[in-house]
Amino acid sequence: MSIHARLLMNRRAADRVEADHASTILRDAAHDVVIHDLSCTGCRVSVDPAPLVGEAVIIDLPGIGICPAQVIWVRDGGAGLSFDRMLTDHDLGLLRAADRPAQSSVPDAAVPADRPLSPLRRLGIIIAAGICAWCIAILLVWMVMRLV
Repeated sequence: MSIHARLLMNRRAADRVEADHASTILRDAAHDVVIHDLSCTGCRVSVDPAPLVGEAVIIDLPGIGICPAQVIWVRDGGAGLSFDRMLTDHDLGLLRAADRPAQSSVPDAAVPADRPLSPLRRLGIIIAAGICAWCIAILLVWMVMRLV
């Protein structure tokens, strides 16, 4: 490992946040990676095969989208990526939200189960739709009669 890479590994431009996100990087082809930690300036990933230091890659960040980056170090099946543009706090919030299931404000008991409608309800819907159709037809005839 070069001295430049060691210096970059020890220098932290931003606080790191622990993560465990499955993702993909695009190099010569798409490769599956796991993002172990990240900050607004970069991330640490597990990747196989290992990229080259200085290689340009594109990483798909969950909740954010694609982000161009540079490989700044490679070691033991892992790599450090430096994003070409700094992520905002809003971007990091989107990444954290992508990990959590959506929260519903409606309790589970209030959500109806998927079951077929009873014959009586079906008949009610058909009658209501028929009445609405007749009302629209009568309204249209009335409007045409006023224009003539």
